[in-house]
Amino acid sequence: MQAVIIDSDKLQQELATAADKFVGLLEKVPEDYFNGIPFEGSWTPGQVGEHVLLFLSGIASVLRLPGADAARPADEYEPLMKDIFLNFEKRYTAPQNVKPSGGPFDKTQLIGDLNDKAATIEKDIKEKDLARICTGAPFPTIGELTGLEWVYFGIYHLARHTYQLENMQPYYIK
Repeated sequence: MQAVIIDSDKLQQELATAADKFVGLLEKVPEDYFNGIPFEGSWTPGQVGEHVLLFLSGIASVLRLPGADAARPADEYEPLMKDIFLNFEKRYTAPQNVKPSGGPFDKTQLIGDLNDKAATIEKDIKEKDLARICTGAPFPTIGELTGLEWVYFGIYHLARHTYQLENMQPYYIK
């Protein structure tokens, strides 16, 4: 098995860029639209924000779990994560533990919490051994992931919900 070299500076920057882009779009949502449903079958921008906060919180928690040495490349499931979350043609149902509540949401508080959680993960990228398997929190349908794969999940999932917010813009930008 060939060891994967993890460029923590690059990975940290990728996460920061993805989080900044998502938060930047959320900041542009006018207050009077933040808790409004833009179209049938959609979450509100506030619900999208809470969902992102919930999954980022989950990633931060998983990165603090006990780890085990991986018997496979640390990035083995990264291409699968990319295929799943960057395929915007497919829709998925969020697992119960990351389903947003009905709100209403305080925009300023939610954005602050999102920034804090992203900063926590960015710090963990530098401090944790991301090549280790994070034991005790299997990813649905895949199984246990390395810290690196969890971070990639966060990056790709952020991109997916950034795309979702971009599709809401015609609702509130006239």
